[in-house]
Amino acid sequence: MPSPPYNTHEGEAAMSKADEYEAKAIEAKNRKDTAKDMKDNPDKYFVNPIGHPRDRIVLNETEKLPKDGIFMSLNGYAFLAKPNVEIDLPRPVREMLDTRTETISIKGDDGKVYTRNIKRFPYQVIQLDVKPEAEAIAEA
Repeated sequence: MPSPPYNTHEGEAAMSKADEYEAKAIEAKNRKDTAKDMKDNPDKYFVNPIGHPRDRIVLNETEKLPKDGIFMSLNGYAFLAKPNVEIDLPRPVREMLDTRTETISIKGDDGKVYTRNIKRFPYQVIQLDVKPEAEAIAEA
């Protein structure tokens, strides 16, 4: 039976190498699983705006919304939405707007302070599943 290394750093290095190999194997499996899931469920992943359903929205004008609009970016694809102007956004981008919330505190009639989350950029949905212009022209 071999004796353990006298230098504890060698043992730690050996353990960390084994851990490193195991971590790389798990990472490779996760990448493979994600790639398969992306292929099977493309609507769950936003890698390109093409192919996603679009929704027409109008941002409500608020005191916190700049007059120039808000710049949004999802996975490298940029969008600029201005208040009171209709814009067709891929659904994942519109849903991303729903995650932009802020917490406000309200003092109730009973004297207690209550908090609630509200949308930071409220909007109205004008139409769901808007066809891109090129696709609409091709169908006509």
